[in-house]
Amino acid sequence: MKRFKSTAPSELYAECWEYVVACTMGNCPHLQREDAEDMTSQAFLELLAKGRTNLQNWVWTAKMRGRWHYQTQHLRYAPSGTLYDMADSRCTMPDRCEIFHPGQLLRRKDAKSAFALMMKGYNRAEVAEELHRHPVGVTKMMERLRNQCKDYLRKDIAIYQGKRI
Repeated sequence: MKRFKSTAPSELYAECWEYVVACTMGNCPHLQREDAEDMTSQAFLELLAKGRTNLQNWVWTAKMRGRWHYQTQHLRYAPSGTLYDMADSRCTMPDRCEIFHPGQLLRRKDAKSAFALMMKGYNRAEVAEELHRHPVGVTKMMERLRNQCKDYLRKDIAIYQGKRI
């Protein structure tokens, strides 16, 4: 990591801005250059307002802004797969249309596999046999996914209603 000894915020911004933009883009490859620059500048202004301007805080804050952008914007507007893979393929998707895919909430590979098999119409016993797991484990994975979907959608609805969670 780059070292910077001066405590003057103007010098920090002038000397390290390009470095922080590069770090943000390196940590968040989905970002475009303009978005990374905006996040870097916004992170610096927030840290300056709090009186915590140093290089490590700046890099970390900008990186976390990029990851937040990935989770809330990129996954919504840039779905993976084709329309055929999606549950409702009866309508065409306009550009930048907000959609929700429950599979995006899954982190574990076996849970993703179980979800894909369930979407193909397999029942719980068939999925368990296919993945060499106990049927109760498959049921529990699907229950966790339902609960994650409820929490995610509840937060999303609260944003549109202007409520705080």
